[in-house]
Amino acid sequence: SLRMLLAAFAGYVWSLSFAPGSLAPFGWIVLGIPIFISIDVNRRLAFASGFVFGAAFHAASLSWVYTVMRVHGGLDPLAAAGVLAAMVLYLALYPAAFSYCIALLGNKSRGRALLAAPFLWVALEFAQTHAPIFGFPWNLAGYVAAKSPALIQLASVTGIYGLSFFMAACGSLFVWVLPSPEQPKWRSSRMAMALGAALVVVICALAG
Repeated sequence: SLRMLLAAFAGYVWSLSFAPGSLAPFGWIVLGIPIFISIDVNRRLAFASGFVFGAAFHAASLSWVYTVMRVHGGLDPLAAAGVLAAMVLYLALYPAAFSYCIALLGNKSRGRALLAAPFLWVALEFAQTHAPIFGFPWNLAGYVAAKSPALIQLASVTGIYGLSFFMAACGSLFVWVLPSPEQPKWRSSRMAMALGAALVVVICALAG
């Protein structure tokens, strides 16, 4: 469906935000896409869209694992591909859980879901990083924000999770300013907030 294609596209674009000289400025709104496509749907569909987002992101950003397993791990092509696939499928569960929670909260209150989104994202990043045996601390959202010298200073106070929170909050804000069934037209305050968010993105991009 179109929703799944959008999730896969967003996951791929999100992976480009981590590469040097990449689309990092777009990273400030990309996290809004899994929120947007999950907030007004049933939980099963939200979980699936989040999983597709995560699978596309990790398949693109961790493709080098296959080469490492082949060249340095001595694995045959099928086994190396299996290792990569297992990593992608496992790590995709975290954004899937994020989308599921957004759908659960969004069914009760859109505003509550948007407010909770940055906290949920950081909590799941923390869980991914510190999971027993399978902990994986790479490709956290905060690493995109860390490309900005102006924002990297924040990490000295909050750690990488503070930057991740900021990234997820920008994505949540992006969704908040969009028209919704509850508020089909933009309010002037939302327009002002949208312009403010755009200004923040431009400043951070230029600072990087």
